[in-house]
Amino acid sequence: MSKILIATEDAQLWETLSAEFAGLAYEPVWAATGLEALEAAITHQPTLILLAPVLAIYNGFEACTQIQADTEAPKNTPIYLLTDEEQNPHQLESAGFTGVFPETHAQHTVQELLGKLSWS
Repeated sequence: MSKILIATEDAQLWETLSAEFAGLAYEPVWAATGLEALEAAITHQPTLILLAPVLAIYNGFEACTQIQADTEAPKNTPIYLLTDEEQNPHQLESAGFTGVFPETHAQHTVQELLGKLSWS
């Protein structure tokens, strides 16, 4: 079963996303801090990573950069910033994000995201 790492401090958002991905036969993994996200990326080798911008220890941008730079983290894994806020495209690209995934979304948005990925 493919694992999806979801890094957010928001337990309600985690529960929602976890249920959506689990319902589509993916195994969600939760990280509540940026450091936990880096450790989980190494340990679980997820096929998709969602990072909230506000995380303790490393924020979402720092966590993305750390994951991209770590030799033990999965390579070429899509990493999306999990936010409804407008983002600077240059800042997203500099950190290594694949794109942005909205916190507030419809179920079909999850399916569309998975459909974009070559492994789905």
